[in-house]
Amino acid sequence: MKGFFSFILVFAMSIILLEATLMSANSSLETEKTKAELIQLEQANKERTLLENNSSRIIAQKLNEEITKGNRNSISVQTGINQALLNYLQNKAFASNIFRENKGTLTLAFLNQNTSAFILEANGIIYAEWAFTSDITKIQRIYSRLGKEASVYFTIPVGYTEEIMR
Repeated sequence: MKGFFSFILVFAMSIILLEATLMSANSSLETEKTKAELIQLEQANKERTLLENNSSRIIAQKLNEEITKGNRNSISVQTGINQALLNYLQNKAFASNIFRENKGTLTLAFLNQNTSAFILEANGIIYAEWAFTSDITKIQRIYSRLGKEASVYFTIPVGYTEEIMR
């Protein structure tokens, strides 16, 4: 009888150890899956940061370029900036609303309707500004979803402004 109880005890301990090993392997699999998702998120976040930084740079450079050329026509400045921004964001972002619904490809007409630019010059000081104003309802956006399963979003928010004063 002593041998039988020892066998049952050893068998039970073996089952517990086997179960712990399987749980550990499953946990390791979950850890690797989580690491892979985090790497995907990090790559999407890097892409979002690049889109944001490059968009800001393009707007600021084009605004500065227009001032340097002596262009004081706000509509011309707005169209020039928007064309440069459109060239960069083409196939990377689209027209959207606050619900992130795709409203079609990004166009120059969309940008011209949802942005503004103005230049003020007084006493030798020039102030220039470009802003994403959206439409009267304030629901229009420039938007892009980055990543597949795990994702982040690029958007130019209403009220985003680039200013130059010299």
